[in-house]
Amino acid sequence: MVSKQATLQEHFNVSTIKEAWPIHYERIMAMIKDKSYSEFTKIQIPFEASTHPPLPSWEEIEQGFTEYYKPRPRSGKAFRVGAFFVKFGSDPGIFQVSHSLLRTLQQLTRSQEAEILLFLQANSQVRVPKVYAAFTRQLFEWTKHFIIIDYIEGETLSGTKWLSLGENSRSIILSRLCEQFQLLRSIPSEGYYGCVHRQGWIPYYSFLRKMQPGPAGPYDTYEEFVAALMSSARLTTAMMTQFEDFWPEQSDALSRMESGLRACNGRRPVFTHMDPSVHNTVIRQIVKPGGEEDWEVTLIDWAEAGWLPAWMQTWCLKEKLNMITTMETPNAAEALEYVEYVATHLGEDYTDQRELFEDLRRDISYGLL
Repeated sequence: MVSKQATLQEHFNVSTIKEAWPIHYERIMAMIKDKSYSEFTKIQIPFEASTHPPLPSWEEIEQGFTEYYKPRPRSGKAFRVGAFFVKFGSDPGIFQVSHSLLRTLQQLTRSQEAEILLFLQANSQVRVPKVYAAFTRQLFEWTKHFIIIDYIEGETLSGTKWLSLGENSRSIILSRLCEQFQLLRSIPSEGYYGCVHRQGWIPYYSFLRKMQPGPAGPYDTYEEFVAALMSSARLTTAMMTQFEDFWPEQSDALSRMESGLRACNGRRPVFTHMDPSVHNTVIRQIVKPGGEEDWEVTLIDWAEAGWLPAWMQTWCLKEKLNMITTMETPNAAEALEYVEYVATHLGEDYTDQRELFEDLRRDISYGLL
C-alpha cells in the first residue's frame, strides 16, 4: 500500500500535508491561468460546418445573451436563438484568483464539447445536436467561447416530470435511453482511454486528478488507466486531513479499490457519457402513425465524454443521477429504478464496480466530481 508521504512526494515533492497545501493551491491557480489547458482540442477555431441553414447573426446572439444572461449571470450556460441553441463559456485566461474554482473547471471541460459532438455526428447514430459553428468573440467586458448547435425540441427530464409519467411512458423512455447508450457503446473502439482524437483530460479534473503539468491521459492500457485512478484517489484522500498518514479505514478502502479494479470485468474502452443526469436528458413525446405512444430521448452536455472502461457508465449513472422534486427530497426509489434498468441493459453485469465506488464515495469521498 502506497503511504500518504509517498503520495505527497509523487505529486508535490514534499512529505507533509502542511508543505503540500500551498503548492497545491499555487499549481491549481497556475493551471487555471494557463490558457493552454483550455485548448485540449484539435478543432480549428473559428469553425463553421461545410453546410448549414442560415445561422443567427451576431446581433441576434448578442441580444439573446443579454436577455438570458444579464438578469441572472450565475445561472445557465446556454440560450435559444430561433431554431438554434447557443452555448457559451468564459476564456480561462481572464479568470482571476478570486473566481470560483469549480466554475472555472466546468468552463474548461466545456471547451471540448464541439469537437466531441462533431466526432459523434461523424461516427455514430447517437441522437446529438448538430454543430454548426464554434468561435470566440468579445462580448461586452468578457471574452466568450460560443458553440451554435441545433435546438433540441422537448422537455428536460426531472424528478417531478418522471413522477408524473405513467408506467408505460416510463418504460418507453427507459428503453429509448438504453438504445442511445447501446449506440454510443457500439462505436468501434480506438484502443485507448481518453478524449476524442487521442487527447487527455485537464490534469486537475477530479476522477483523474494530478498535480503535474500536462493532460491526464490518454492511456494505452487498462493497467495504466487504473494506475491513474489510484493516484488520483490517493491524492484526493491525502488532502482530506492533516494527519501524517492515511487512516486505517482509508488505507483499506484504497486497497479494496486497487484490487477490485485490477480484477474486474468490462475493461475494454467504450465511448461513455460522463454526466447522464436527468437534467442532461431531453424527452419528447411523439405519436406513431397508428396512434401508439412513443418518445424521443436525447442526451445533452457531452463536454466530459470519452473512451473509458465499459463498467464506468454504470458508475456515472449511479453517481450523477438524482430524481429531485424539491431541494430537500431526493426520490431514491425512482432514481434506483432508473439506474437499475439502464445498468442491466449495458451488456455485462457491473454491479461489483458500482458497489465499490459507492463504498469509496462513503469511505474516502472519492468520486467523479
